[in-house]
Amino acid sequence: MSRSELIEKLGISRSMFYVVAKDPRAPQGNDLEEWRSYLEKKMDRPVSSDTISPEEINQLKAKLLKERTGREAVERKLKEMRLEREAEGFIAFAEAQEIITRVLEPLSRILEGIPKKYALRVNPSDPDHAEEMLREMVREVKTQVQDTRGTKITKRKGTK
Repeated sequence: MSRSELIEKLGISRSMFYVVAKDPRAPQGNDLEEWRSYLEKKMDRPVSSDTISPEEINQLKAKLLKERTGREAVERKLKEMRLEREAEGFIAFAEAQEIITRVLEPLSRILEGIPKKYALRVNPSDPDHAEEMLREMVREVKTQVQDTRGTKITKRKGTK
């Protein structure tokens, strides 16, 4: 029997056969029964030549069902963990940063507009000096906020 005939009777792909044949414990000849017994040991399942028996089909179905059940159990556990996290009020760190930024950026814009808007009202005789003093006050407030929040209270592109 040639290698091609042996591979066909074993019912495996040519590439699979040559991968398995590289193993030093693999049979060296072309004896069909020797190869079948070797592959059964290596693959932990019977190797049939033409068709799969009903018993093998049932075993494969049971294996597939077991794997699906395992996957569904893992997915269910992940969903439970997400639900628990959401129920307890936890949010992702990146999402929390985005929310804080969305709140602080409008506040920053309002603070930046105060010196120009109110300088004349604060000191009508010297509005330039009043504006500079108000800017200093805004920098002080922003510095105090940044010390507790972090850096960058500036407007980012695309933020409303």
